[in-house]
Amino acid sequence: MAAHNQPLNLRVFCCRHVLEEQAPITLVFSDDDFTFVCAHEHDWEMDGELRALSLGALLEIDPSIEEVLRMDIGYEAERRSINDPWVITKSADLQ
Repeated sequence: MAAHNQPLNLRVFCCRHVLEEQAPITLVFSDDDFTFVCAHEHDWEMDGELRALSLGALLEIDPSIEEVLRMDIGYEAERRSINDPWVITKSADLQ
């Protein structure tokens, strides 16, 4: 059984670099949805920069994200690399 309480069919968002280039996820936002991004620069205005997929599909790509799935809304998790631990903080927008 999963250590988190999120359904595997939950819709999440992920940057295209993770999906197309296998870039490691280094930042996770938890607002109304979970958003997973890498350390690359992002053009949020560009169509396709973020892609919707199921949490289960994203866990297959990077199982280490399971550690942050219990974050409350309004928090974010960051790590320097896939080998570093997640650091969870309250989102700057809410401080």
